[in-house]
Amino acid sequence: MVEVYPAAALRRWGFNSLRYKGKACAEARAALVSTFREATSRWLRLSATQWELCVLGDDAFDAVIAAIAARAAAVGLCDPVPEEKLPLAKVEGWIALPLRDSLSRVA
Repeated sequence: MVEVYPAAALRRWGFNSLRYKGKACAEARAALVSTFREATSRWLRLSATQWELCVLGDDAFDAVIAAIAARAAAVGLCDPVPEEKLPLAKVEGWIALPLRDSLSRVA
C-alpha cells in the first residue's frame, strides 16, 4: 500500500493545486484538469467520459492522481523514507511524495 496526497503530488509536479475541490471550485478544477491532461497527453489514456468525470468532481480527479502517484512510488520515483524514520514509517506509514521531475517518467 502507498499513502498519497493528491494535492501534494500535483504541487510536486508543478501544478497549482490550491482550491480545486468542491462545487465552488469547479472552474479552477476544470483549468487544472485541462493543464494536467495536456501535460500527460503523450502517455495517459483516459476516455472523454473519464476526463469529464475529473472535471465534474474532485474525487475522480484525485483517484487518477493517486493512482499515478502510487505508480511513481512503485517504480522508485518518490522521495525515499529517511533512514532514521524507517522504524516509525514501518508502524505508522509514510506519505509518498513524487519527485519533482517524475511525472513524465512515471509511465
